[in-house]
Amino acid sequence: MIRLSWINDRLFLILGVLLLLVSVFLMEFAAGDGEDSVDSSNLLVHLLRFSIQGLCLLIILINRSKFKSSKIIMLAFIWMIWMILCNTVDISRYFINLSFTLFWPLILLSFNALSKYDVIYIKRMPTFICILYIVNLLFYIYVLQFKNQDIEGKLASVSHVYYIILLLPWILTFKNKTVKNLLLLLTIIVTVLSAKRGAILTVGLIAIIYLYFDYIVFMRGVKKIYGVVIGMVLGLLIVYSFIYLNDINDGYLLQRFENVEEDKGSGRLYIYEEVLHLYDRLPWEMKLFGASHNSVIKTTSVGLSAHNDYLEVLYDYGIIGFFLLISFLLIIIRNTRHLYRIRSRVFVAYFASLIIFLIMTMVSHLILYPTYIIYLASFWGGVDKEISS
Repeated sequence: MIRLSWINDRLFLILGVLLLLVSVFLMEFAAGDGEDSVDSSNLLVHLLRFSIQGLCLLIILINRSKFKSSKIIMLAFIWMIWMILCNTVDISRYFINLSFTLFWPLILLSFNALSKYDVIYIKRMPTFICILYIVNLLFYIYVLQFKNQDIEGKLASVSHVYYIILLLPWILTFKNKTVKNLLLLLTIIVTVLSAKRGAILTVGLIAIIYLYFDYIVFMRGVKKIYGVVIGMVLGLLIVYSFIYLNDINDGYLLQRFENVEEDKGSGRLYIYEEVLHLYDRLPWEMKLFGASHNSVIKTTSVGLSAHNDYLEVLYDYGIIGFFLLISFLLIIIRNTRHLYRIRSRVFVAYFASLIIFLIMTMVSHLILYPTYIIYLASFWGGVDKEISS
């Protein structure tokens, strides 16, 4: 008789290949400007997303008896139920909107189911993450060169760097510190080159947290002295890298941060005000249920999304959706504190996921678009047994 763990191992391999493919086509679509190849890539993204969700449903179904009633798992199920209900507001795009909004919770639940058999940690996950990291890095370098080829005196702002950054929580679970340190340093360098202020802030905070806890707080005896020295060396190396990259680009990176007050966060404050005004004018039933997925971009005068997940969720999924998002944030904070108290091996990685979630939901979009959030969702699902056990 075939064991369930054997089946899950094969299902994970298939899921891993599909996630790798969808990442590549998502990046290709985001990098394009509407050419035929991009349209073809967009079609493949849709097909892959539906295929992944079908596979996730199969994984969840055959492992349904293995779910424990942890808060994050329960909230993922509640989120899916609410998405099924609130997206009925726009029935013409109901199924495509569902494919967007159900994607990340299905990934979370699937990785949670697979982790019960140690498929993720022991056999496959580190190798898969390294392959995914290399593929994302190569594509990012290609896009970076393309975006900067006609620019003088400054760097293009390249959002593809988030396909690398959101792998950091997984990378920080690696047991091999040399590999972990090299990938973190490489991530810092490519993040600085992206000229994304939110990304630089995110990775900078993650680096500080990692060095502080892994090389100082969690060290004991003589190892603590070595840890402090190594942490200081790595910290100085990170600072020097930023200064060097800033200097060779004529101080443009620091200028980006100095101009935050002048450009109002690249116009975000104006968008925030308009979204709040538009929400205030909605009828009460739409304030409760929302205007359906990705509706802000259709109604703002500048044709942009809210650039803030809390405002976007409030407008798209209503008050209940907003409450669920806040609940999710509170659960991540609570889980982080719990992992610190028990000195869990995944504490620093989980703390990194909290930093990513906080910053990206406040100044960008993590929940709205079913792209790199799948890396974070897989991580939360995969390490949940550390919290619920």
